[in-house]
Amino acid sequence: MFENLLFQQHLTSTLIREVKDGTLPQSLLFYGDSFSGKLTAALELARVLNCEYGGEWGCQCKSCTQNLSMQHPYVLLTGSRYFMQEINQSGDFLVNNRTKASQYIYIRSVRKLIKRFSEDLWDREDNKYKKCVTSLNKIEDVLYLLEPSQELPADKKTQSTIKKIATECGKLVNELPKGNIPINQIRKISNWVRLSTSGSKKIIILENAELMQDSSRNSLLKVLEEPPVDTYFILISGNKSSILPTILSRVRAYPFKQRDEKEQKLILEKIFKIQNSPKSIKEFFFSYSDYKDETFNIAVKDYLDGCISHNSTFSDTLNIKIDGEYFLRFLEVFTNELMALFRSGDQVLKLNQLEIINQYIKDKIIKFTHFNQNPMLLLETLFYEIKRHIYA
Repeated sequence: MFENLLFQQHLTSTLIREVKDGTLPQSLLFYGDSFSGKLTAALELARVLNCEYGGEWGCQCKSCTQNLSMQHPYVLLTGSRYFMQEINQSGDFLVNNRTKASQYIYIRSVRKLIKRFSEDLWDREDNKYKKCVTSLNKIEDVLYLLEPSQELPADKKTQSTIKKIATECGKLVNELPKGNIPINQIRKISNWVRLSTSGSKKIIILENAELMQDSSRNSLLKVLEEPPVDTYFILISGNKSSILPTILSRVRAYPFKQRDEKEQKLILEKIFKIQNSPKSIKEFFFSYSDYKDETFNIAVKDYLDGCISHNSTFSDTLNIKIDGEYFLRFLEVFTNELMALFRSGDQVLKLNQLEIINQYIKDKIIKFTHFNQNPMLLLETLFYEIKRHIYA
């Protein structure tokens, strides 16, 4: 069990003991830094719970086979994620390493997104869902060519198939709920867990649970109070303190440690065969964003320069469009640049100004995640708020 979760030994020992002792709770919170293996652990726990032979690593039972290819009918995934970075990276890996392992990595990265469009989470009559069905069908029509059970096509065919899948995945990402797990999905989950399952356990994995709207949190709270038998909720969060205290009181929390640079480099070398790897897994994955050759970081720095320059305008400062997938990442990098500027001692920003600007940033995150406001309009508003505050 959990052989694929590296450098989290204390956590895996606890989970293995609780599974074997029958003391595993039905509601769990996995929390810790991004790229620390929280979803990896959740998916492996889902496999173990439904394994026909005790959850041993490499099991070939029907349930484990379904879980390995991310097709188990009783595992639901919802919530936001860095989908395209992972899909693009694993596609590159498959092209350059034509192995069964790379096929599994690619298939799983795509199905992490596809799983978000399960009929158990959406209303089939929803116009947005109907629009997504076209892309879902186009993906499935060619994804089978890359399944580990198949011999890979020739290089050019493999590359063209990956390109087609990436195009349709990009369309799906744009249709995901921006508020992260809307209340209608929580209601659908609540109904789904009460249906009979012919002996199988149901596992619901909610990523970035701290970003749920208040209505979704309150609805989730009701089902967490008395989860049905053989149902497991796994909440994933980067920030335990952002989870409602009433929800925290109903889950058992499992902390994921921050892996050091050496451990992260070893993971990249072991799994992705990367030599001279980046300093962190996050840096590695975000190198596969839509913004190549430092374009993204340059855009952030230009934006900051514009904010602190007296006569600059927003339209002259930000020359690329930041869509919903990259908005939170943009603000994260921007916040880091602000801190670096403050620590430089150039006296451009005072401490009280930095604190106010951080409040502005938090306000924009809330308006994006909870109220689905336009990322570019939020960045423009933030731009002029900062400028007015600095030059007031």
